[in-house]
Amino acid sequence: MKRKPLTTVVSYPERGPWGDQKFRGNCSGHLVVDLCCYLAPASVLDPMEGSGTTRDVCRELGIEYAGFDLASGMNEDVFARPWEDRRFDLVFCHPPYADMIPYGKSEQCLSTVKPRNFGAVLVAIADLLLNEAVADGGHLAILIGSLRRGGKVWAFNRDLIQWREPSEPEIIKVQHNVASASTRTGMLYGNRFIPIVDERVLIWRK
Repeated sequence: MKRKPLTTVVSYPERGPWGDQKFRGNCSGHLVVDLCCYLAPASVLDPMEGSGTTRDVCRELGIEYAGFDLASGMNEDVFARPWEDRRFDLVFCHPPYADMIPYGKSEQCLSTVKPRNFGAVLVAIADLLLNEAVADGGHLAILIGSLRRGGKVWAFNRDLIQWREPSEPEIIKVQHNVASASTRTGMLYGNRFIPIVDERVLIWRK
């Protein structure tokens, strides 16, 4: 598949045919395609697959895939290691951004975690995935955003960088159709804040 080279800024106005477009918070499959084209994994794990965007991309690219999600009826979260003893060339993880979007009410669901506690949980997940899911020489890629609440911005990518320096430059992913960036929202709040219109991709090599 011929693609433009992956750079430190990516923008995908159209999310593509992968996954369910109605699933709120779904990332563009174009990002997963670009990561796979750059890292060339033979196997991929998505431990929070949502509507199956990564699954659909891997099917199209002919890459071995495993994916799990509480939304799919799983009774265990990522800390239960549902992939068991398998190891993968690429683990792609796009977690909820704390309780920004509620996906479930179970304590196992990350969307029930408050922002003040989310950074520590996110780091624990990253450490687990890198050490117990990524194959030697493989990569962990996490797509994460920021959250504004009560006048405070929670930039969760900073928690991950403090945990471990990424192996690749941080990738800025431009967000599209973001509610906080709309003209209506700006009018309501009198343009008193800078809208968050990006997410970050962090990559570590094992």
